[in-house]
Amino acid sequence: MTGIKAAGLWKRSRIFSAVLVVIALTAGFLILGAAAEGSSTIPAPKQIMLSWTGDPTSTQTLTWNDNPDLTEVVEYIDKTDYTTAFSGALQAAAMSLQVSTTTTGYWRYEATVSGLSPSTVYYYRIGNSAGWSTAGTFTTAPPKSTENFLFSYFGDIQTTNETEMQAWGTLLQNAYSAYGQMAFGLQGGDIVESGLDLDGWQAFLNQATTVFSKIPFMSCNGNHESNFAGVGKPVSYLQMFALPTNGPDGFKEEFYSFNYGNCHYTVLNANVFSGEENLTDSDFTALADWIRNDLQSSRATWNIVMLHQPALPLAADSVCSAVKANWVPIFESTGVDLVIEGHQHVYSRSYPMYGGKIDYTNGITYLMGVSGSKFYSTADETYAAKTIYNTSNYEIFEVDGSHMYVSSYDKNGNLLDYNTLTAKAKSYSAVTGDVNNDGIVNMDDVNAVEQAIKNSADYSQVMDINSDGTVDIRDAQKILITYLALC
Repeated sequence: MTGIKAAGLWKRSRIFSAVLVVIALTAGFLILGAAAEGSSTIPAPKQIMLSWTGDPTSTQTLTWNDNPDLTEVVEYIDKTDYTTAFSGALQAAAMSLQVSTTTTGYWRYEATVSGLSPSTVYYYRIGNSAGWSTAGTFTTAPPKSTENFLFSYFGDIQTTNETEMQAWGTLLQNAYSAYGQMAFGLQGGDIVESGLDLDGWQAFLNQATTVFSKIPFMSCNGNHESNFAGVGKPVSYLQMFALPTNGPDGFKEEFYSFNYGNCHYTVLNANVFSGEENLTDSDFTALADWIRNDLQSSRATWNIVMLHQPALPLAADSVCSAVKANWVPIFESTGVDLVIEGHQHVYSRSYPMYGGKIDYTNGITYLMGVSGSKFYSTADETYAAKTIYNTSNYEIFEVDGSHMYVSSYDKNGNLLDYNTLTAKAKSYSAVTGDVNNDGIVNMDDVNAVEQAIKNSADYSQVMDINSDGTVDIRDAQKILITYLALC
């Protein structure tokens, strides 16, 4: 969650240590211009959501709602050690932050558990002596070399009442019932009708927690979250969720990326082109540079982009036009395979597109979905291989090495569309500092060099980072500096 001080909204975070693990917890107080449900006592933590802010193979992030000013405890334990109780579980406590205000508010807490093992099921619960959440589970990601897994996508939700949100909740639960092995879910923005409306957020979280307290929820913001006058930021969205902070300065969690298996996911806030944030030319250049550098740094089989306003719109839209002019050339030059979109409230899958033309060799597939109950009825289908109107849908992506099987279903599980994608051939050059050749520079590379030096092992030439003809601690230090610069 990004620390923001604007329109009377702000929060801070503190880090707490526990045996074998560090858990960072944050309490946020949201002033959303509406009375909060939190005015009455909550018996136990609720509206729990999972996401990632770090490496999916070794971390898990949790957010939840509870009463203000509590010392919350997160307990978790490996499934193999869990019977029916949390005896022997690791735990960590946090101090909540009290924010002075005359407006009744809503509190969310955040915890990131680290030091976990890949491909491992953990039981967890959240609470304190006043009350505990029911026991839940999460599963850490498999090793980065994994090439077979499922993930899902849910387009615009944007419901205007509780009944519509319950209908979305049914669609979500049906998707999970049919494909419970999905590793995580993506969501493409316009979650609520208005980011200022706490009732809308409460309605969403009450439905979403039924699934996303079990698997991570990774999203981008839409224009309906970015409606804070004078700010232009999706303030409540950034307070509600915890997302990776590896994006450009000033846009943390609006822009971010993460890796899962053989896929690299780049998530963007296309609403920057709306004019609401009053960005300068240098701001747009910095954002474009970040997107380019992020995609060029990928060593994954699949490069996948998610954003709200479509890069290949079906109806005229000034923001979409700006995305197409400014970012599509970057996508095409950096080996993007798939762009996942929303905003225009129809289902549409494009032909593979490159340079404004259908190109089955170099083209990018653009896929738009809508999972709520609001629909548009007209679209330019010139480059659409399949378009479906007036139908709530969700997408399941089955990754199988260099192939991806994409299926779209309606709320009842009826198949609407099916397509097979093949990853583009990519020629990746070595990344300086990536001594273990996993596509990223991190502490694993520092440790690999230090271990090789300690054990007097045969040094790989790639470990001579400073090109002085020897491999020593100075090479490890240079990798560390590179890693810290990327954080």
